[in-house]
Amino acid sequence: MSYLLDEDNAAFIQSGLSISIASRDANNMPSVAKALACRVSPDRRRVTVYASTTKAAQVLRDIETSGVLAAIFTRPSTHRALQLKGRDPVIEPIRPEEAAHVDADVGGFVADIVSIGYTEDEGRAYVGYRQGDTVAIRFTPTAGFVQTPGPRAGARLEPAQQP
Repeated sequence: MSYLLDEDNAAFIQSGLSISIASRDANNMPSVAKALACRVSPDRRRVTVYASTTKAAQVLRDIETSGVLAAIFTRPSTHRALQLKGRDPVIEPIRPEEAAHVDADVGGFVADIVSIGYTEDEGRAYVGYRQGDTVAIRFTPTAGFVQTPGPRAGARLEPAQQP
């Protein structure tokens, strides 16, 4: 079953966040890496996350092997967080027009952590983004969960209605 993001959550996950991606190998051993940015398709049925081919090498191998992934999206300054689980991932080179989105999302993340006391250099070092070392991971979300600390943490997100 396809999971359809609502407009608010789709806007949130594309807004320059701390993003982690995870998968598992054939022995169910987990792997995790930082992702750089996110885009949601216009119909909100597909999500694309962007990751470093070198820093996320194990996760990328595990995604290709297992066909599943999870992505966690967090705004450090507020701790608002969502998790998406997905299937049918396709890993492919980043398209030229996507580079500006990655740059903007990395900049948004850096601005957010600067607002809570980190330096821009610290933010950019944490992300470790280098143009030319990025792939796109496109997938269909199958479930979503609130991960913001508090009483709703772990609650399943209800799928949105088709626009």
